[in-house]
Amino acid sequence: MALEPDYGETLLSYEEAEALTPEARKLLGDPIRKADLYDLEQRIQVEVADEWWGNLLNLNVPMRDLLNDHFARDLHRRLYAPVWK
Repeated sequence: MALEPDYGETLLSYEEAEALTPEARKLLGDPIRKADLYDLEQRIQVEVADEWWGNLLNLNVPMRDLLNDHFARDLHRRLYAPVWK
């Protein structure tokens, strides 16, 4: 039986690495492990969530604004644009 890398030690494929933004590649270093990419995506998610919860709790954003296409597209952009092309 061949030895396989431990969870998180798996390297990104060439195609996945090419789909990253230059900034994300620089931040993640070389070689890029899937666990490091996951950690980066989670940090961005926490930052975005904290900002939105703050806006909601301070009533800066009405609840109805969360139920439209613009919000979903903006959320997707904010979560993934820093990492993926």
